[in-house]
Amino acid sequence: MPRPSPQTDRVVAILDHLAQREDGATLTELAAAVGADRSALVHVLAALTTAGMLFRESEDRRYHLGPALVRPGEVAASRYGDLAVVRAEMGDLADRLALPCLSFVPEQDHGRLEQYVWPRGSAPPAIPVGETLPMLPPLGALFVAWGSDAEFDGWLALDPAPDISRHERYREQRLAILRLGFVVEARPATMEDRAFEALIDDRTSPRRDGKLLRLLADHGRDEHILTELGGAPGELHPVHVIGAPTFDASGTVTRSISVIGFAGPVRTDDVLRLGAEVRAAADRATASLSGSRRSGAEPPQER
Repeated sequence: MPRPSPQTDRVVAILDHLAQREDGATLTELAAAVGADRSALVHVLAALTTAGMLFRESEDRRYHLGPALVRPGEVAASRYGDLAVVRAEMGDLADRLALPCLSFVPEQDHGRLEQYVWPRGSAPPAIPVGETLPMLPPLGALFVAWGSDAEFDGWLALDPAPDISRHERYREQRLAILRLGFVVEARPATMEDRAFEALIDDRTSPRRDGKLLRLLADHGRDEHILTELGGAPGELHPVHVIGAPTFDASGTVTRSISVIGFAGPVRTDDVLRLGAEVRAAADRATASLSGSRRSGAEPPQER
C-alpha cells in the first residue's frame, strides 16, 4: 500500500474545499476546513498561488482556484466526463453518510476499482484505484442482478463450488435485490482488514484471487447477500457493503456506487435508509449520463 502523505493530503483537501466554494475561503477558513494550523498552511498556499493553482484576491484576501487548473480540468473533463459525474455523486454521498464511497466497473469475471471518495479525516480504503477483485458467486451479484436470465446463469456457472440449492437461493435473492433496488453484502465472519490488505498487495501470487474470494465470501452458515430486511426496525445486521448500479442508455450496468466502512452492526431501518440514499445517488448519475432507467424494482429483460 502507498505510504501516507499528510502534505499531499492537505493540498488535495484545499483544492477540494475550494472546488465546492464559489466565494472562495480565507486562510482561517481553509485551516479549519482541512484541520490544520494557520501557520502550517501559509507556505503551502503561497506555493500553490505562485504556481497559479490558487488565486488570492487582494481586497478580501480570499483564496480561489487559480487559472493554472483550467487546462488540466478541460483535459480531464474531455477524457473522464462520466467519472466526473459519478465522482460528484459519490462525494456528496460520502459527505452525507460519513462513509467511504467506492465505484467498481465490471470486467468479465472481475470488478476493477474505478474511483473512491472518503470522508475528510478518515483513512482511504485499503484497496487502491485500479485494483481488481474476483466477481465469482456470491461476489458480484450487483453486476448481474439487473441483466438477463442468461447473464445471471452465466454468472452462476462461474461458481468454483457449484451447488444447485445455493444457486436457487441466489435466484430468490436476485428478485429481492430488484425489489429493494440495491445490494447489501454481509461482513465476512473471518474478515480481518490486515489480512485483506496483505492479499491485495500479493499481486504476484496466482492464488490471490482464490484467497480473496474465500475471505470475502466466508460467512459460515450465514449468507453473503442480505435480503431479509422486513423484520423489526431495530434488528441488527453485519453489513459490509451497500451498493447500487448505474446504467447506460441500453439498460446495461456500467458501474457500482457503494458505501463501506461500517463500524458495527446496522439496524434494519438504517440499512433501508442508507440503501435508498445509495440507490438515489446511482439513479441521479444514470440520469445525468444517459437518461436510462432507474435502478429500482424492474424485472430483468432478455437481450
